[in-house]
Amino acid sequence: MKGSRKTRRGLAAAAALLLAAGGCASGSTKVAARRRPAPESTTSSTEAPTTTSSDPTTTAPPTTGAPATHSSGTSAPRSSAPRTTSAPRTTAPPAPPPPTSGYTAAFYYGWYPSSFSNPGTKYHPSDGQYSSNDPAEVKHQIDEMRYAGMQGGIFSWWGAASAPGQPYGYQQVDRAFGVALQAAHGTPFQWAIYFESGAPVFGDRSVGALQGYMQYIKDHYAGDPNYMHMGGRPVLFVWPNAGDGCGMATNWATANAAEGFYIVQKRFDGYQSCQGLADSWHEYSPNVYSSVLKPYSYSVSPGFDRYDSGGPHLARNPGAFDQAVAAMAAAPVQWKLVTTFNEWGEGTAVEPAAEWGNTYLDILHNHLGSR
Repeated sequence: MKGSRKTRRGLAAAAALLLAAGGCASGSTKVAARRRPAPESTTSSTEAPTTTSSDPTTTAPPTTGAPATHSSGTSAPRSSAPRTTSAPRTTAPPAPPPPTSGYTAAFYYGWYPSSFSNPGTKYHPSDGQYSSNDPAEVKHQIDEMRYAGMQGGIFSWWGAASAPGQPYGYQQVDRAFGVALQAAHGTPFQWAIYFESGAPVFGDRSVGALQGYMQYIKDHYAGDPNYMHMGGRPVLFVWPNAGDGCGMATNWATANAAEGFYIVQKRFDGYQSCQGLADSWHEYSPNVYSSVLKPYSYSVSPGFDRYDSGGPHLARNPGAFDQAVAAMAAAPVQWKLVTTFNEWGEGTAVEPAAEWGNTYLDILHNHLGSR
């Protein structure tokens, strides 16, 4: 994807043209949505990403019309817990703290239904074009992630709904995180925020500005019993902008000295020289079946086929995914991560779809059990 990649900031700015108008409406002009560029597969002294090549095993379905079905004419089956139609609890007992190693979590996106058509997807979720602000739907997704062995979700977050100039779509993402926390009440499932540095409202990432963003998260979310904690500290994953390095990691560490988050930075080139500036590190590599960043994280991807690509960057291959998950299950790392539960625009979802049913959730369940 080298020749076609765009920066997250540029994609976010394009999306804002639509989102500021109130989301996707019938007949509206489509624009490119905010999407993460395909990371390069790299190797360093502390990481050893592995790639299993294969022939493409799926064919992209049409992006319009009713969801595809199996040959029997029925929608994709599910082996996870049935959907609940009751509203989530408003109060909940404290969830047990996560373990200090081997924590399983999936990257999660709360920008639907608008992103099903802007930018679109090649696939057909079994739940149809659902809303990330529907409590019953999110509760069902939590049940699915728990069936797949996930202890938590890492929620892509683009800033406060109340931030000056915040586009409407990003306001909805912030509100969706509150829905996700409430939907987890009464379960041990936990959520952490994934701080998307490319969001328009994060243009200022000075020490003082970072403290303000973290204070908002503490005031609104981190006190929830289902917000993820490590060692009593709220967890915050950070996606860096292109070109970020140890200087920005220093800003985060300085700002966090007064805030007390457990910061999990994404790997960047040269991170080894300043890895002590974060509590932990992770990788996000959808273009390889597995990526290892020892001793911090092991991540797996089912495939990578963006809505705007002529063909897959990583073809779906359940056998290769099964091998990757088996290796991840046995790996002595702190984070065991799935990229992703529901990033439909990039075609990296393990969430059930008409094209593959429950295949990927079942593979995860077979190696990781249920939570």
